[in-house]
Amino acid sequence: MLGYPGGYFSPDNSVSRQDLVTILFRYAQYKNSGVTAPNTDLSGYSDFKQLASYAQAPMRWAVGNQIVSGTSSTTLSPKGTATRAQLVQMLYRWLYKSSWELPFIPNG
Repeated sequence: MLGYPGGYFSPDNSVSRQDLVTILFRYAQYKNSGVTAPNTDLSGYSDFKQLASYAQAPMRWAVGNQIVSGTSSTTLSPKGTATRAQLVQMLYRWLYKSSWELPFIPNG
């Protein structure tokens, strides 16, 4: 298992967007559930250089598989705090891409 340096998981910390994507990526690896992605070029996002080294492959995977999109057409906001809505959207898209059966979720 991986966490912060020293093996800490810091459960009371907020989760950044890059951390959330990394968690999903590592879980997908663990489940052998499609972690291949096109060689996604993130240079179109003005803040792509803010990505931590550990989050680069996971973010390419997530963007390339349309699991995550930018917070705008030109920003990823990798260090921004992930909202509950973003978490649900990323999970839903990943599960859909994993071809698991998903129930219909009505709006509202």
